[in-house]
Amino acid sequence: MASLVESADDAIVAKSLDGIIRSWNPGAERLLGYSAKEIIGQPVTRLLPENRLDEEAMILGRIGRGERVEQFETVRRKKRRLPGGGFAHHLAHSRHQWSHCRRL
Repeated sequence: MASLVESADDAIVAKSLDGIIRSWNPGAERLLGYSAKEIIGQPVTRLLPENRLDEEAMILGRIGRGERVEQFETVRRKKRRLPGGGFAHHLAHSRHQWSHCRRL
């Protein structure tokens, strides 16, 4: 299973019920721009624009109650390297498939 997660082109991110990122695969690094070293242990809200914070509360609440969260489209913040070495954030549309998420 670990090799599937590591080789996936999709971003696969595990987080705790308090919203802290616990694992981050290479697909997440490619798609969202953050290395595992800099993002693991950070709140997942770091990836959300201000107007999407309510989504995360809904997701974590439903998973915490053992409910299914259907697939939906959303927006996440993506880190982008600028010429000259700086960084900027821009918004990236993504389709999240949360139907497989469950409380661990």
